[in-house]
Amino acid sequence: MTWSLGGQSQSFELVEESGGCRLTFTHVIDDLPAAQTATGWEIYLSRLEPHLAGGHLSDEEAHGSWREIHELYARSFGVDPEPGRRWAEQNLPAEAV
Repeated sequence: MTWSLGGQSQSFELVEESGGCRLTFTHVIDDLPAAQTATGWEIYLSRLEPHLAGGHLSDEEAHGSWREIHELYARSFGVDPEPGRRWAEQNLPAEAV
């Protein structure tokens, strides 16, 4: 499944594997804050496995490692982490900030 949102190309692909399937997600990031966007997707997708197992991951639980993950992405991508840090201060639940 492929789509474009805000001019950003995104896609999901499911491939059958023994005992299950593999989900490949692609998001072509051009003018968005790369580290912040990648962190957001990792947080959103981290909720999938507990959901499929019949469980639930709260917003607070899911966002608990947001800052740590964001810093790793910023370092990996070689981008300024400050925009994401500011976003976190303004938008994350107090426990995750």
